[in-house]
Amino acid sequence: MPKRKPSQRRHPEKTPQQPRDRLAEIRAEIQDVQHQIATKRRDGRVIRTAEDFKSLERAIAALTNHLSALLMAEATQVAIDDSENRS
Repeated sequence: MPKRKPSQRRHPEKTPQQPRDRLAEIRAEIQDVQHQIATKRRDGRVIRTAEDFKSLERAIAALTNHLSALLMAEATQVAIDDSENRS
């Protein structure tokens, strides 16, 4: 496959992007994880074996770890956005 000359390289068109509202994104993701946790609780799955127990424990741990990280991200973003913290 022949290489292109530098003048022939394609340049992606730059489209203006709206500024991201990271705090809103984090909060939406928090709500999603909370919904997943609530669904997991309502699921009503009966633990019959040790593997069932381990599987449920892993799923809950993954969701709560994710929620913990998101809550810390939210607190960090609020601190970043706080005008008193800016130099």
